[in-house]
Amino acid sequence: MNNVLPCAMKMHYKYDLKGSSYKRRASRKEHAKSSPTFKDLDFKDMHEGLHLDSDTYNALMKTLQRDCRVLESFKIMDYSLLLGIHVLDQKPLNRGSRCDSRKSQKVLYSTALESIQG
Repeated sequence: MNNVLPCAMKMHYKYDLKGSSYKRRASRKEHAKSSPTFKDLDFKDMHEGLHLDSDTYNALMKTLQRDCRVLESFKIMDYSLLLGIHVLDQKPLNRGSRCDSRKSQKVLYSTALESIQG
């Protein structure tokens, strides 16, 4: 997955999203990696969501719908959205704690849209 996201920019968070909750939590082994890829339930636990303006949201939905139609035409059921989040103004809350990305400006990279800022 690393070669899909831009390597020139550090991704503070990476998610492999399928829109399912069944077995969709990263393993302890994955969490221990220096650059883990989290899953759907981790995304729900770690973030309040993504705030997108209406144009960006509409473009993303159009792309996802188009991708689904193409996959459906080939009778392919499996779809993953790889989402990378780079936090522009990420600052640690205190020593040893996770960074608070909830109120930060983010740049998002995904397999659906090349780059969206939100």
